[in-house]
Amino acid sequence: MSLLAVRNLTVRYGALEAVRGVSLALEAGEALAVIGPNGAGKTSLLRGLLGLARAEGEVRLQGEPLSHRTPEALLQRGVVLVPEGRALFPGLSVEDNLLLGGFTRLRKGLREDLERVYRLFPRLLERRRQPAGTLSGGEQQMLAIGRALMARPRLLLLDEPSLGLAPLMVREIYRILGELKGEGVTLLLVEQNAKVALSLADRGLVVEAGEAVLEGKAEELRQDPRVVEAYLGLAREVEEG
Repeated sequence: MSLLAVRNLTVRYGALEAVRGVSLALEAGEALAVIGPNGAGKTSLLRGLLGLARAEGEVRLQGEPLSHRTPEALLQRGVVLVPEGRALFPGLSVEDNLLLGGFTRLRKGLREDLERVYRLFPRLLERRRQPAGTLSGGEQQMLAIGRALMARPRLLLLDEPSLGLAPLMVREIYRILGELKGEGVTLLLVEQNAKVALSLADRGLVVEAGEAVLEGKAEELRQDPRVVEAYLGLAREVEEG
């Protein structure tokens, strides 16, 4: 039984149909990359899945339908989002932002979870007393992921985790996501950066104009001429140049 199963998901904003009939499945411990151009509907797919946008279709978590999806209910079931733009509290310290990620559990296990986050992100430990708004973009992305980990996710959804980051920081973020995957955290990645996403993922889903147009194992997609031409060719040219 899949940890997450989505069938015929359609997302609308008024008369605009941003996602049309997308289906996907995600096994426990697996990483799935949803790739596609800007404006393809990738973020809308996440929003519909999480109940943050008007959506039709079926979403199941471990076989149970999620007919009334609210962020609070999903959080209680271990589904946690790292949003595009990070949505941090810039005036609060790094550590206070992290503690807010574990607010649903009161104080149970918070210290252990903080120590885990600081092991994964030593830079956050160094800056734990700084206001979050004073961090660099890469450090803020680390903080957003660390805050999500404080909720002990079974399923971690990340919306454009590499957006706006320098290549070295992208590699560091994805190295840590690889560690999380190795620990058994299930990952759903929405990314424009197809190269890094497919290097981590087990499988990929290509979304264009709101529809799923291609799906397969990540390694197969990395070799698919259509994906290379549309999403990987420029990255290769930059590396070779």
